[in-house]
Amino acid sequence: MTVPEDAKPGGRYFGIYFEPTSSIPTPLKSDKEAGTSTKSRLAGLVYVRVAGPITENASIIKFQTPSFIEYGPVKVTSEIINRGSYHITPKGQVVLYDWLGRKIDIKALEEANIFPDSSRIFTNDLGKQLMFGKFKVELTATYGETGQVLTASTSFFAFPVRIALVIILSIIIIMLLGMIIWKKMKGRQSKLEKKLEEEIHELEELKDKVSDNIPQTKK
Repeated sequence: MTVPEDAKPGGRYFGIYFEPTSSIPTPLKSDKEAGTSTKSRLAGLVYVRVAGPITENASIIKFQTPSFIEYGPVKVTSEIINRGSYHITPKGQVVLYDWLGRKIDIKALEEANIFPDSSRIFTNDLGKQLMFGKFKVELTATYGETGQVLTASTSFFAFPVRIALVIILSIIIIMLLGMIIWKKMKGRQSKLEKKLEEEIHELEELKDKVSDNIPQTKK
């Protein structure tokens, strides 16, 4: 391989195909059938680095999550672009923190090549199904021969709305049932008090009648 003298330093990429010069015939079942042949082909991607100082320049152009989720895990989307002159393979991790700053989950960034003047999208799912409150997500990755660092962060809220509605409705139903039971008990108590007053009144009347029927003795 001969590299042109005016070639700029950096990466060059091309594919090579290999295939046999003769085809493999398929056996005929009868004299009247047409014959067929097949060819196999192998392909490979070749990286060539032209000697000289190269440029390593990458950045995170997208790092996002939904601003609100009802149930986890949360989907984190990261996009890294390579503006350098040689391909890079970022290595890093995505970390999920809760509102107290505690680490909830950690996922490694998929190791994949990013060629010059191109970008790659990475996705990670973090967290559990049931989450509550404000959460923070951080991406930290390194790339290149000198280990340059890429960082990004974002935040989102998680709240199980439907579960909360079920709990609130359950509390309301329990309170209503309690009020109904209390009113019934209060009504029964009022009836008992009224009945007791009537019986006391009847006893007083009976006492007066008995007192009137008892002859008084003269002294």
